[in-house]
Amino acid sequence: ADAQLILSLGTQAITGPAYGAHGSRPPRRVSFASAENVTLSVSLSDLLSNGPCDIDVGVLDRKLQVSLAHEPGPSTAALTFTDKSPQPGVNPYWIRVVQADLETGWTSPVFVDYCPPC
Repeated sequence: ADAQLILSLGTQAITGPAYGAHGSRPPRRVSFASAENVTLSVSLSDLLSNGPCDIDVGVLDRKLQVSLAHEPGPSTAALTFTDKSPQPGVNPYWIRVVQADLETGWTSPVFVDYCPPC
């Protein structure tokens, strides 16, 4: 319980100018540079009592989450979804799956062409 995890994360970003019209037309100027550097320290007892520990890593809602491994669960799932207010025309839908080992997967979009009743 007194084990301590110390994680160090260095990120990199590909950026381009986003002001005026400079760089918005070819040839596009981009740069590859070091971005945020984050260090996180968490103890096993904290994870046991408080659950997952999150730390924000810069912009674009990036985050690092440290948690205990989940117990194995079912290997299949079923779901039903009804869009309560679909827009007329083609509507894209995605499914995001987070597995027990915290790996994440997304489907390609499923396109539904909605024609409202007359």
